[in-house]
Amino acid sequence: MHLAGKELLRSMSEVLVPPVSVDISAVDVLKRKHTQPVEASAFSFEFSTCSLEHTIGTKRLDALLASQDGQCLGIEILVTHKVDRQKAKALVCLNAPVLEIDLKKWVGKPLDREALKTVLATEAPRSIIAGVEVLFATQVLKSTTLLV
Repeated sequence: MHLAGKELLRSMSEVLVPPVSVDISAVDVLKRKHTQPVEASAFSFEFSTCSLEHTIGTKRLDALLASQDGQCLGIEILVTHKVDRQKAKALVCLNAPVLEIDLKKWVGKPLDREALKTVLATEAPRSIIAGVEVLFATQVLKSTTLLV
């Protein structure tokens, strides 16, 4: 299931990124820190290239998707093992947006190629494990005005 998921990403062009709630912080000219919660909507990440087993920093991702405008999204496919804390922490430090797609529910179920693509694209549970601010930067900038 893990290998099939990675291979199918190559023939896809978009994946759903779930909505998130993030706290955005900024420091004003008087060096006071301000934090504001921001809700970012789900969106479809459209990509034109998919590199499997891509290394970023010292960590290897199952796939790295890149859009026409150069935005990247790392993909981790969960079948047996979640991304561990050490790897997630390293990816956060690299400010690399990474989405984990959980395929455990579909293990052992008969799925043809198109059904698995649909599961990967939209149906499987997914969570952003790193780089939320980078991934949602455009939405966050549009929806927030931090106090200065």
